[in-house]
Amino acid sequence: MDVYVTMAAIGVAYAWLVYFLREQDPDHGLTPWLVVVGDGLIVVGMYWLYGAEVAVQLVVLLALAGAPQIVGYYVARIRQRKGASQGGLRLDG
Repeated sequence: MDVYVTMAAIGVAYAWLVYFLREQDPDHGLTPWLVVVGDGLIVVGMYWLYGAEVAVQLVVLLALAGAPQIVGYYVARIRQRKGASQGGLRLDG
């Protein structure tokens, strides 16, 4: 039960940090990395509950599923910024 209480407290603290970053700069460009850190916190919780084998398998699955999303995020971000610098339409506001 201590793992669940600890993870809930960490989750609240991390949500506060994410909120703070967004308030400072809504276009901070850190979104995929904030997700990676959040996933890393889940891996820590799984390690505490089930051990290293499960945690390592979870890291592998998250990396396989998440890497294309991170690349896609930055490709879209670069295209948006390039379009904006050339007088194009920005889709993010």
